Amino acid sequence: MRASPQSPRGLSVIIVSWNAASTIEACLDSLLAHAPDRFFEILMMDNASTDATVDLARRRGERVRITELGENRGFAAACNEGYRRSRGEYLLFLNSDIEALPAALENLCRFMDSHPAAAAAGGKLVGTDGMVQKGFNVRGFPTLVSTAFEILMVDKILPGNRVSRKQRMLDFSYADASEVDQPAGACFLVRRSVFETVGLFDERFYPAWFEDVDLCLRLRENGSKVFFVPEAAFRHRGAASLEHLAYREFLSFWYKNLLRYFEKHRGKSSTLLLRGLIVIGMSARMLAGFLVRPKPSVGRKDALAAYWRVLRETL
Repeated sequence: MRASPQSPRGLSVIIVSWNAASTIEACLDSLLAHAPDRFFEILMMDNASTDATVDLARRRGERVRITELGENRGFAAACNEGYRRSRGEYLLFLNSDIEALPAALENLCRFMDSHPAAAAAGGKLVGTDGMVQKGFNVRGFPTLVSTAFEILMVDKILPGNRVSRKQRMLDFSYADASEVDQPAGACFLVRRSVFETVGLFDERFYPAWFEDVDLCLRLRENGSKVFFVPEAAFRHRGAASLEHLAYREFLSFWYKNLLRYFEKHRGKSSTLLLRGLIVIGMSARMLAGFLVRPKPSVGRKDALAAYWRVLRETL
């Protein structure tokens, strides 16, 4: 028997979609097939898709509540709008390229039921190959040093270095539930009451990236705990939205939001140092781009254009 809509432990799944025709059906069907034994609703917030995303979702009938936002308001703003239209005490923000595996939703809710000190939690993300997505599923909060290692490509030259391993939590045990800094925003559950207390997602992180890191850090500063729950397993395709975004746009947004995160949480001095690191890193990438072939999926011309854009915007 399902709980009534007034149940304080009902679940609202909020999906942000943008040109997700290739993934939205599998996402929605998995949620409907594995609905938890409690009040449950699915809200899809569509950021002005121009493909068949909305039409495909409508085929699921009234079981999916669709809101067409009319413009691409970004991930954070769409999540916040979904929260305002939802009723559950548990809010699960989910990417459209995620599929719930059997019992994932109920197990995630049961963990929160039995751990009142938990403000938020993330499930175990596995790829289409069934392997846990290490380095993405959970991470430590970025520091100036760990970010420098990434910008200066130290993590590529010395992939086994301790700084990068610690930030990406490559030695983390995925066997047991444990407190973490930040689960992936692709599958992130938070209590409504806590979400309201810390102030929702910061919509200045547009269109995406670092809004989840920012929220997790604010939760930590509020004295709240965030957990990883391995019993709640989800399949994650990954990078689906990037299929519709040019590499130069992605890189520009990513570095702008990285700087915004540091400006908000790390202070002026760290942000100034970060700007210098980005200038050095992009300059090095441009030089390397002339000497060796960049990643085949991007191509030399597009890669150089992307590095130059970030360099110019940073300066």
